[in-house]
Amino acid sequence: MIGSKKLGGKNLYDDDGALVTGLPFRFENGVFAYNLGGIANLGNPLNMYDDSTVTNFALTQNSAGVSTTGWVKWNLGRKVNFKNIYAYASVSGTGAKTIYLEGSNNDSDWTTIGSRASTGLILGTNIAYKFIRVRGVTGTDINDSISCHYIKGTTR
Repeated sequence: MIGSKKLGGKNLYDDDGALVTGLPFRFENGVFAYNLGGIANLGNPLNMYDDSTVTNFALTQNSAGVSTTGWVKWNLGRKVNFKNIYAYASVSGTGAKTIYLEGSNNDSDWTTIGSRASTGLILGTNIAYKFIRVRGVTGTDINDSISCHYIKGTTR
């Protein structure tokens, strides 16, 4: 059962203190951090908020023949109840690659919301987290890369 109470403004929170609005969630208002794997030029992080599958923010690129990992995460400030959350990510190269959409409430224990090994959407439904992360892991093939194109969500 979800209860709600008004804490001010237009924001509603359930009994666990998680945001409930039924509106699109604006990730650009969260605190943004990243750890990129094998990349010197990361691109523009604002590309993740333009709803485009053309522009992107590079997470990782394999240039040394070893597996690389890169991620981008958002601290949402408090737990957010998502009806839907999805990220569009792309991969290039011929080696094995995996993209993960993950959530955490303490920034150290991460739960996989969804994953994929090819370009496209990663979707999660009916979840509540304070931290959201998109993480890419490449195989060992040189020039394999992973990018995040956009992240969106709707609260419940």
